Amino acid sequence: MYRLIALLLIFNFFIKCNYGQVCSFISNEIPNPSFEGYSCCPSFFSQMSCVDDWFQATLGTSDYFNTCGYVASAITNAGLYPFPDGEGVIGTIPDGFNAYYEYLGVCATLTANRQYTLTLEVAFIEINGFLGTCNTGRIYPPIEINLYGSAACPTTPLNCTACPTACSNLWFVIGRVTYTPQIGWTLLTINFTLPLIVNSIVLGVQCNMPSEYNYDVVNGCYTYFLFDDLNLTYIFTCDDNDACTVDTCID
Repeated sequence: MYRLIALLLIFNFFIKCNYGQVCSFISNEIPNPSFEGYSCCPSFFSQMSCVDDWFQATLGTSDYFNTCGYVASAITNAGLYPFPDGEGVIGTIPDGFNAYYEYLGVCATLTANRQYTLTLEVAFIEINGFLGTCNTGRIYPPIEINLYGSAACPTTPLNCTACPTACSNLWFVIGRVTYTPQIGWTLLTINFTLPLIVNSIVLGVQCNMPSEYNYDVVNGCYTYFLFDDLNLTYIFTCDDNDACTVDTCID
């Protein structure tokens, strides 16, 4: 009986590949990908300490929202609830006028020379200084949503309010996708292959945002990005008759 169980475990762990077969594993490499895990319910903005695993990546104070506590009125007024997955989301301000950018980060070990795919839901709104509804009437050009990586896993935010690559040479862009602001949630996909091992990632907008995204002094409005439902998977190709495991190909 024990031998049978052992054989079944081996069979499930090793999958034979035909030549050139792509082995894809759906296991998400990102912890708490929809921000459902938390140690406290947020009561106001700038409370990233409430959400499990994720952290405020720079001195820019990104915001955690959850229906167990606080969700900004600008979010519900824009029809962005229900959220794409669950009850939690994270929001960030990019403000080139004041050289102030907010990002969200998480520790996750990713392997070099492996092809990854990140899917995520993004939404865009305008807010006032208290996260209420705002309206500038501006037309916003496309921008890039960037995924930044570092070999280190930081324990404190980067000591600046710029983008990660401007804060430290330990960070670099590992993937990007073009996003055009529109009403509602948008599903985006970032494909990338790493040149080296990464132990933490940071998500947010590009450096040097177009001037249209700067703080609107006349109307008192900021631009605001919301993120939810992050799924990071990887694929690789096996040679003929190799065994395809969750990590590699075996002759």
